[in-house]
Amino acid sequence: MKWVGRIEVATEKVWVRANTSSYVLVGDEWPADRYAPADGAPITTGMVKSALALPHPAQLAAGPQRLRGFAYSPRGPVEGVEWCVNDGRWARARLIGASAAMPYAWCRFEFEWTAPPGSHVIRTRATDAAGDTQPLEGVYNANGYLLNVALPHPVEVV
Repeated sequence: MKWVGRIEVATEKVWVRANTSSYVLVGDEWPADRYAPADGAPITTGMVKSALALPHPAQLAAGPQRLRGFAYSPRGPVEGVEWCVNDGRWARARLIGASAAMPYAWCRFEFEWTAPPGSHVIRTRATDAAGDTQPLEGVYNANGYLLNVALPHPVEVV
């Protein structure tokens, strides 16, 4: 929403373009006949997610590296972030500046990695206070909304 032009109070759903075709989940998991008159399930919230603060793909020097990123959840504070390299063992990252006073704000995280030469893939995944964790695989939706999988981040170490 960019601005409010009018506020309407109703006791039943009000169907407009934003919740019938623009911001809806379209795919096998959200059949249109179940959500009619919408094309799919209207989006009503976001999802827990994290991302590395690196170019995509990234290039790093071999040796000790401190990698950073950001995590967010619409359901409360981020409780933790994990990371892994090349689908190996998950390890905890350190949260930076997470605040109980701002539970819905993006928080920063960081971790140390001794980067060996070669091609690598790093993933991060956040978990929030509600127990929601980013999945490793997502459910397809044609509009691409709510993508929160632990995305593979390619890194070339030289």
